[in-house]
Amino acid sequence: MFLIGCQGSKSEKEIEKKPNSVITSEEDIYTDDNFKDVKKTFSFEGQNFETSKRTIKIGEIFFTAIILPNEYYIRKNLKIKNKDSIKSYIKRFENEKIIQFDFQHEERKDLLLQEFTGVNYKKSVEYMSNLIHHDFYAITSEGDSIKSSGVLFERNFNLAPRKRLLLYFNTEKNADKLKLVYDDRIFKKGIIKFNLQKE
Repeated sequence: MFLIGCQGSKSEKEIEKKPNSVITSEEDIYTDDNFKDVKKTFSFEGQNFETSKRTIKIGEIFFTAIILPNEYYIRKNLKIKNKDSIKSYIKRFENEKIIQFDFQHEERKDLLLQEFTGVNYKKSVEYMSNLIHHDFYAITSEGDSIKSSGVLFERNFNLAPRKRLLLYFNTEKNADKLKLVYDDRIFKKGIIKFNLQKE
């Protein structure tokens, strides 16, 4: 299944939908011709982990949300290789959901510049690092609202044309479907909703 998304009060013309396809690169670069709702494949040490993603374009910015597969996250970030340890961590974190959230300007400009945020660069970085998690919450299939328990702003020092957050949610149940709600205060694009489903 592919992700279904909608956003607040923006007109349907501002959200362009593209056909489904498969992208396997972690460094996806979006243009008006290639941003799509796709099955996303993450590869690490010869193993593939599939999930879905949703990309919405509003104005000049692409917003992308992906539920990261827990095993992929554990293997890549915790550097664990022992199969029993991996299984133990998967069980331990089965109710944790990690959402990778990307922002990218259509012309690959640095979105933290004052022309996009209205504040100086340092304040934009501080907001992304410390305050932006207040702008997100998730809704489970049971209708429970969950605040983000934390956020990691990945600094890439403009080596990639996007800004990336990792958002952490404790769902208390093994929920494979989440509606991510983002109230965009930094770029002032309004409320954006992403219906996400883990493969």
